[in-house]
Amino acid sequence: MVLLMVLFWLKMLGAGDIKLLSVLYVHMGIRIGTICLIISFILNAIAALFKLLYYHNLLSRLQYLANYISKSITKKERIRYYDEAQGMEPVIHFSIGILMSVLIWGEMVR
Repeated sequence: MVLLMVLFWLKMLGAGDIKLLSVLYVHMGIRIGTICLIISFILNAIAALFKLLYYHNLLSRLQYLANYISKSITKKERIRYYDEAQGMEPVIHFSIGILMSVLIWGEMVR
């Protein structure tokens, strides 16, 4: 849960994602909730890679991430990762990965 709070604090996850994961943990328990969280991170990473390859901007996004980390360290303050001026192109909706992880887990336990 600490990781989720850090990602929320850095504005990489939204409040809705945190609420959805909280309900998931309450309903499924810590062990299964953590498994679903790991699966959702993997699924979202795969989706992000496909999206980066589709838009041909893998290198520019990696450079953006490096600049973000550099600015954060230099300024020693929290900087918003996502800029609305970029549009919806770099956005991955984490809730879709959460849904898919729950569906995958449901199929695994059948």
